[in-house]
Amino acid sequence: MTRDLARRASLAVSLVASAIALNSAGAQPATATAAAAPAASIAGRWEGNLFVQGMQIPVVITLDSASAGWSGSLLVAMLNPNAIQLASVAINKDTVSLTLPEEGMNAFFQGLVSSDKKTLNGMVAVQGDNSGTFQVTKIVVAAAAKPPQLD
Repeated sequence: MTRDLARRASLAVSLVASAIALNSAGAQPATATAAAAPAASIAGRWEGNLFVQGMQIPVVITLDSASAGWSGSLLVAMLNPNAIQLASVAINKDTVSLTLPEEGMNAFFQGLVSSDKKTLNGMVAVQGDNSGTFQVTKIVVAAAAKPPQLD
């Protein structure tokens, strides 16, 4: 039991350390992409939590689709105020796969988008070890009200 607890704590520390290292190293923008889902349904800001080794860590995932493909970033504000650019973003129907740059200890997120396109839930692996889960909700920004027209 103690060995398992130590292993879990080590994985949590690794994930935190990798996020700090990425921000210090100045990670490069995402390059690998695949698009199979409508951009409007998945693109945008997703906020929620990463659950790793008994810890709940607030995260923000931003996804964007352009003519060059998908890109994105991961923000773990409690560790660093700067978002980490993802090495790759792949969208295949309702499955979203996100990879942190190599400096991020090969962290990988994979999740499923709900049918209403409002939540994204999945697993997190660091160096190939399934080390936690994540759950985020899409943030919808209300359109600004138009000022009244003068006749």
